[in-house]
Amino acid sequence: MSETAPPASQQPEPQTFTRLDVGILIVLVSMAIAGVLGLIAVLAADTDLSALSIGLGVLWVVVLAALRFSALAASRVERPVDG
Repeated sequence: MSETAPPASQQPEPQTFTRLDVGILIVLVSMAIAGVLGLIAVLAADTDLSALSIGLGVLWVVVLAALRFSALAASRVERPVDG
C-alpha cells in the first residue's frame, strides 16, 4: 500500500511566530530566571529577616517589570497605525 503526498493546496501552512508570541516567550523566560535568582538569593541569606526582605525585593522588581511590559504593550495596541 503506497501513500501519496496530498496536493499542495491541502498541505498545512508552516508554523510562524508572531511578535506577540516572541514577546510572551521573552517574558516567561525572564520570569523563570528572576524566580531562580530570587530563590538563590533567599537561600544564601544569613537570617530569616534578611531572606524575607530579599524575597520581597525580588518580588517588587518582578511585579514592576511586569507592569511596565503590560503598559508598553497597551500603548502599542492603542496607537493608531499611520499609512
